[in-house]
Amino acid sequence: EGEGEGEGEGEGEGEGEGEGGESENNPPPSGPILYELTASGIDQNYIEDVPNPHRVRVRSADTRGDGVYLRECNFPFVHRGITYDDCAADVFGPVGGGGVPACSLRTDARDVHVVDDDRRDGGEWGNCLLPPERELVPRDRQTYGRTNKCTDNYHHTCSARANYGGIVVDWEGRTINMTLYTPHEREEIASSIEIDF
Repeated sequence: EGEGEGEGEGEGEGEGEGEGGESENNPPPSGPILYELTASGIDQNYIEDVPNPHRVRVRSADTRGDGVYLRECNFPFVHRGITYDDCAADVFGPVGGGGVPACSLRTDARDVHVVDDDRRDGGEWGNCLLPPERELVPRDRQTYGRTNKCTDNYHHTCSARANYGGIVVDWEGRTINMTLYTPHEREEIASSIEIDF
């Protein structure tokens, strides 16, 4: 399994980590942030969702407005026939968002937002962390594939035939690129982030 994480441990996940969002349960990062990229180099088939509050996310979201930003938005998502590739205000109507940009936390194989028939709360959605600049790694500095994922986290690769991590340091540009490679899979790069130092 491969992953990189920020500020902490965690195995079998995408890379860089971050939770974002300030609240009593989710304080903002303080001081230097430690990133980690883990990869075993051997076949993996660990189909488990290992909670990791420090995992890098494409966009962080809370759970239906609870203010704890530990979930990841699923993009793109389709809701009421409209396709969204970013958070949008009032997308879930009066049950959610309240004018705050929100996103789907659960989609089906066609990227359609899942709404349980017996619930009237709009299904699994969350308010997005604002402003987006508070994410540990900005979305435009991330790349990720959509294969070999066993959870809704784009940087959590858990079922690849062999994987390894690569780190490239650009001393002049003062950037570090951390990449999880899956050379025997359709998408050779499972996930990658770039950070400044």
